[in-house]
Amino acid sequence: MLSGCGRAEKQSIKTTLDVKVTDPNLRKLTECTARAVVDARGAFKPGTYFFNGAPIIIPENTTFSLKLETPITDPAVISTKDAVGTFRTSNQIIVGAIPVPEELSLQSGKVEAYVDFARSLSAFMINLVQLGGGSTGGMKEMIDSLELKEVDLELRPDSRFKLGKKSLHIGKGSSIKLFDAKLDSSFNYDGQFIAKLNFLNDCDWLGDKLDCEFEGGTAKVHLNARKKNGVLTLSLPKEGAECREVNMESCILRFGKNKRSQTVSKKAVLSLNKFVWEDTTKTHPTMSMDADMDLFDTDASIKTDIHHTKAHFAEEVPGRLIVKIDKSDSRYTNFVTTAPVTAREGTVTIDKTNSKVVLKLSEVSIGKVVYDKEGAMEFSLKGGIAEIEEVAWEGQGKHFVLQCGKGSTLQVPNEFLIEKQTQKGAAKVQMPMALNLGKAKLKSGENSVQLEDLVGKIILDVDKEVLIRGSLDFSLPEVDLLSGYKARVKARGIDMVVKGGTAKILLRDCTVLIPDQALEATIKERIPKEFHVVLNKKIQEEKKWRYRNAMVKEVFIKNFDIKKMATEPSDVVGFTASGEVSSNGTIEKSGIILNKNKWETKPWSMSGHVEGKGQVKYKFLKRNKSKNARLTYDLDMKVTMPDDVKLDWSKVSGGIIKIAEERAIIKRLNTVAVPVEHSGELTIFKKDAPFWRNFVISDMKEKDLPGSTQIDFQVETRM
Repeated sequence: MLSGCGRAEKQSIKTTLDVKVTDPNLRKLTECTARAVVDARGAFKPGTYFFNGAPIIIPENTTFSLKLETPITDPAVISTKDAVGTFRTSNQIIVGAIPVPEELSLQSGKVEAYVDFARSLSAFMINLVQLGGGSTGGMKEMIDSLELKEVDLELRPDSRFKLGKKSLHIGKGSSIKLFDAKLDSSFNYDGQFIAKLNFLNDCDWLGDKLDCEFEGGTAKVHLNARKKNGVLTLSLPKEGAECREVNMESCILRFGKNKRSQTVSKKAVLSLNKFVWEDTTKTHPTMSMDADMDLFDTDASIKTDIHHTKAHFAEEVPGRLIVKIDKSDSRYTNFVTTAPVTAREGTVTIDKTNSKVVLKLSEVSIGKVVYDKEGAMEFSLKGGIAEIEEVAWEGQGKHFVLQCGKGSTLQVPNEFLIEKQTQKGAAKVQMPMALNLGKAKLKSGENSVQLEDLVGKIILDVDKEVLIRGSLDFSLPEVDLLSGYKARVKARGIDMVVKGGTAKILLRDCTVLIPDQALEATIKERIPKEFHVVLNKKIQEEKKWRYRNAMVKEVFIKNFDIKKMATEPSDVVGFTASGEVSSNGTIEKSGIILNKNKWETKPWSMSGHVEGKGQVKYKFLKRNKSKNARLTYDLDMKVTMPDDVKLDWSKVSGGIIKIAEERAIIKRLNTVAVPVEHSGELTIFKKDAPFWRNFVISDMKEKDLPGSTQIDFQVETRM
């Protein structure tokens, strides 16, 4: 009727059409899509077709273009209700005998045209993105050629893209775009795909073997897109793939057995070397990815059944990540660092049931780190020299720390590997390390012992427990010996063991030299200045003149002073000494003429200066119940009275006869050897010195050397 009037009038027709999202992967995208844009062009086949029961006549050489922009409010449906866009044809087509304008405008859900042809074509284009293809109302038969210039999904800020346990927090300016896709007669196509993403915080990309969590970043990946026979393939171009990076801020990677290892990086950069993703409605999507994965400013915590290593890497840690997923959803993940890196600081902890050791290192070169799909771990300290700060060992609740001085170094063998030999076997490790510590401190609780000149090797021996065996040379500077002598104890080994259910530190092959002068000075210091000898010795028994039973009762020596000492063989020190001696005694006296058979006991006394020689016999010993090594000594000296002693005979007799009697008694006294004896015992090592508060001596042996005595012994902790 309208055509009979010679002029077609414009009509507004309600043109809302809903396209169900059937492709599961597109559905995950529409969950976080704010707006979809389709820009397509193509050519119609000339002829007559039927569309929804109405005939459609298409002239020769008719091309078309379609631009459609529609918001997505329901992820299950893409609707043209609020869509805007244009549809243009190069020639006027006729639908149901009514000419269709060459330009149709879609606005506010209405199209200014006579038919709903534009909305149907829009729905067809949207369906082409899905694996099911376009199947709207026979539209497929009308199209001779088609190019999707652009299908752009603008993602909604603060939305989440979810894929199982994986979740990306989408930021502003993110989009997914398919473009330059030329379709063949079966509507297969080859095109380009770009994902441009900005991430917000709290992103979780969780997997079976590897978890990645990060707090923001960007991704821009340019891929080839191909759809053929219902299979959609996204792949990285072999050449010219400039857009292939994923940047993750504050990135945490969890990996290894039970995901017990992790790295925390200020930034992680994933750069694709190879990427192929295939999706079909018949099987599980497959993926193969090979990428460089570099970590920056990283704290690493690497755990295995044997050890736990922590390290901080201020510089870049270069790595490689390989992930494969097959049609049955079987997954393979492999990560490996690709070059040695230097950790500014790090700790290696080797832990067993009752014991563990912790090495605190700095400027250490870390070699290859690998984990595979089984969660097995390889880890190596790259051969070379690292600075070592501390060796801590713990066993049965006891804790010992070897604090290393500044500039102390540790050297490990090339490519030394810490790992289980078999999956079921016990964890066994023997790790030889060369140490050059200079100064170190052996510490337990508040007690500490200074070590110096420490150099040699230690071996970490891991079997049922963690043991440390060391063939180390070191000294204990200024250890107090005997009576304040400062000596250096040299040792040639250190063991940290769990033995008999008890944790111990053993200092092996210890040696100290005690000079003769120190030994003599100590003995001299310990000898008393005064002696009291109860003699009760008769010096005259028979009667002579008018005297009998002369007896020396007591001898007192004061100001006993050793003048000269000399160490002799067979553990003897000879000496010369002097002192002030006094003695007292009694004598029985009778009368010369009268009362010559009557006896009286009279006292006498004498005093004088004496000198003489003696010796001290000494012996080093270790008693079972004593904590420390001991020195026992026995002084022996015979003192005889000199001729110039002063005799007090006043209470015996007086007068002229007194002089003769004094001479007689002095001559008798000169024949008496007064025994001066003293025995003592002292600790070799000053018992209140810090070192010996927690150690005991065992297996002590002595050896005479010219000018000194060598003491060899072992030391065992009692901390």
